[in-house]
Amino acid sequence: MADECRGGGSATVILSLLVGAAIGGSIALLLAPSSGQETRKKLQSSGDEALDRLHAMLGDAEHKLREPLDEIQELLRDKKEIFIAAVEAGKQAAKQQADKQQAEHKKSAKA
Repeated sequence: MADECRGGGSATVILSLLVGAAIGGSIALLLAPSSGQETRKKLQSSGDEALDRLHAMLGDAEHKLREPLDEIQELLRDKKEIFIAAVEAGKQAAKQQADKQQAEHKKSAKA
């Protein structure tokens, strides 16, 4: 269970930082000496900015993950073609061997 807590990636760390910054900013705004309307506007603005940053980070993360996934899919397609060709070659070799043994068997039966 301790390994699960330590296994977080950079996305988890960044998300935690954003959440912490949003909470800290909200608390600072609530404690600041300003009117309720000004505080609500500041909170709305901070929330919108945090949401925009989060969307940008998610877009970057998706882009960074998409490239390796595309490369892996291409590699798997190549390996699949090689595997299919190897299976077909194996089938041909097995058929040739069976034909050869059948011919030898007929030959020895005649003798």
